[in-house]
Amino acid sequence: MIYLREALMTGERLPYDAEVEYLESTGTQYVDTGYRMNNNCRIELLVSAETTTGISRNVFGCRTSFASKNFSSNSVPLYGYTVDFNNSNTTAYRVTVPVDTRFIAHIVADKDERTIYNETTGATIATNATPCPDVFTCDYSAYLFHTSGSPFQSHMMVGRMYFVKMWDNGVLVRDFIPVRFTNENGVTEGAMFDKVSGTLFRNAGTGAFVIGPDASAANGGGGYKRQCVRRSHTRSWRPSARFYSPRLWKEVA
Repeated sequence: MIYLREALMTGERLPYDAEVEYLESTGTQYVDTGYRMNNNCRIELLVSAETTTGISRNVFGCRTSFASKNFSSNSVPLYGYTVDFNNSNTTAYRVTVPVDTRFIAHIVADKDERTIYNETTGATIATNATPCPDVFTCDYSAYLFHTSGSPFQSHMMVGRMYFVKMWDNGVLVRDFIPVRFTNENGVTEGAMFDKVSGTLFRNAGTGAFVIGPDASAANGGGGYKRQCVRRSHTRSWRPSARFYSPRLWKEVA
């Protein structure tokens, strides 16, 4: 795996045992990213959420209300996914998947465009390219598998996350990959590792994440994590792949 190989070369110890393909929430686990998103932020993630149970659930983000400092996503029966970005209007800048189905969704969202792709087929499922002029900074740090502040629903996401990237004004501020590690009690636990800060972000909810299989070395350290970098989205914001080897590892409980 890429980061394991680099750590071995530099003599550093990684704060996890292995990269895995995904973390899966059963509806009570989530991650606090520790970052308050704003109107200049962009998020990209790969997710497979349950959308057929008749319950709307939070996928990611933060919001004060429907129409206030709202950068969030939900899995919604009869629609699949919605992504909101606004500080004034609840629907003008929203993108909604027009089908009720479960698929691996590649979501890319910022003030210029909100788009949801079907990662398996490569098809664009839904997009809203109406620029949002609203200026805001969220009152709360963004969550993964949930929404902070005043979420659309109290229900956390049920499903898998494969990777999450967050930019602020074009600067990559979070680059999450799912990992497994041995906790202080000697128990294997799933978490998100941020390659930018070198921080291990642990479950902030209850219970435990379901841990996916170890990432395939043949795919450069992770199937979907590496494949998505090679997708045909060529907009200028996409960063080039790079190694990252921080000197100090941190852990967030």
